[in-house]
Amino acid sequence: MFNSDFANVLLAMFIRPFSSSSSLALMLDSFSVSGVDSASSIVLSLIYCCCDASMYVLVLYYSYLDMSVSKIVKYGFLINVLSYIFIILFVIVIL
Repeated sequence: MFNSDFANVLLAMFIRPFSSSSSLALMLDSFSVSGVDSASSIVLSLIYCCCDASMYVLVLYYSYLDMSVSKIVKYGFLINVLSYIFIILFVIVIL
C-alpha cells in the first residue's frame, strides 16, 4: 500500500521529536535507496534540519520553569505538526 519512500518520511516524522540519530539513519537510507534529489530525500533532509529533537529540548528547558508536562508535550507536538506542514508545502511548491 505504501512505497518505502513515503513510509520513511512518515517514520521520520514520528521519530524525529525524540531521537536525532534514528532520523539521521532514515535520511541516509533514503539517500542510498532513492538518491539525494528525490522528493522523499528532500523532505527528510528538511525534517532533519528544521525539526530538532523537540521533546527533549522542551522538557529540558521548560522543566526549569515548572510547567506541567502535559502542556510541554502539547506545545511540542503542535510545533512539530506545524513545521511538518510547512515543510511539505514548501517541497510541493518547489517541486
